[in-house]
Amino acid sequence: MIGSQLGAALGNASRRREAARNAQPRWVPDGAGEVTVALKGAYFVHATNPNRSAYLYWSGLSQIDLVAPDVFQTHYISVANHPITLRLHTPWASLIFAMAAYNSFPNHPRLLTGGWLPPSFEERCAALGHPCRPAARLVLGNQAP
Repeated sequence: MIGSQLGAALGNASRRREAARNAQPRWVPDGAGEVTVALKGAYFVHATNPNRSAYLYWSGLSQIDLVAPDVFQTHYISVANHPITLRLHTPWASLIFAMAAYNSFPNHPRLLTGGWLPPSFEERCAALGHPCRPAARLVLGNQAP
């Protein structure tokens, strides 16, 4: 009797742990698509489900960041008044970040420090014969001293 109760308790605890683990929010790829970057926002068109497409007006974003190489993340309120967190994995993530930050988050630390650039960006440009001023000054319109 005690053995069966112990076995049941262990089984229940295991199922509770698994249920708690499964209830944790996690990122799940939603599919591929195309992204267009414009002066006032970025438009993502879902490849198989147009209802999953999104237009991200820079002025409507409440938070932005580059959370990994080539991954742009933003928070905004949908037209249905629901909070949305969206991640776009695209080679254009740095450009999307820079455009959004320049237009709506001009004091974002990554924008001010040049942290939005891919690693070794300026060095690679120089190696290809296209040296540039520090990109942080280019984005902010400041001139080199």
